[in-house]
Amino acid sequence: MQSIEDEEDYPVALRQTLLTQIEGSIDSNQYLRLYIEVRSNGSVTYQDVIGNGRFACAYYVSSLLHLMNLLRGAVHTTVDRTELDLIASGWRKTSSTEPGAVIIWGPKLASDGHLHRHIGFYLGDDWAVSTDGTTGLPTKHHVTYGTRDGDTIREIQAIYIHERLED
Repeated sequence: MQSIEDEEDYPVALRQTLLTQIEGSIDSNQYLRLYIEVRSNGSVTYQDVIGNGRFACAYYVSSLLHLMNLLRGAVHTTVDRTELDLIASGWRKTSSTEPGAVIIWGPKLASDGHLHRHIGFYLGDDWAVSTDGTTGLPTKHHVTYGTRDGDTIREIQAIYIHERLED
């Protein structure tokens, strides 16, 4: 099986293509639902495991990275598994934000009553894109969600970059 990296005469501009994919995904409803089959007593029901997009951040990030061939594993529904796959796929932690970098924000109390970390992409100029916990849609926002009383609203826990995205 060939990929675009194999069949074109020029190398794919991964960073530019990824950034275009991220920008194009803003306000998309593509990441609102992911169903699993639940089998019980001989019947099958379907359950949306990302809560109509409220918990879709890892699904969103890993989907785009998988599409760009920047993850070894598959598409994930948790930040923990996505982070493990990032590391296994050659992403390295960095202290600087570069366009295309993956950002993991620290835990925050979510609508389900549990603490959840959050994951998204850095665009540049202090802007990021991640799924919104209320609408479920990929949304452009300040990289720390802004400030309140001089403190960042959401602390960045980790930043990852892949060598194939570096200039």
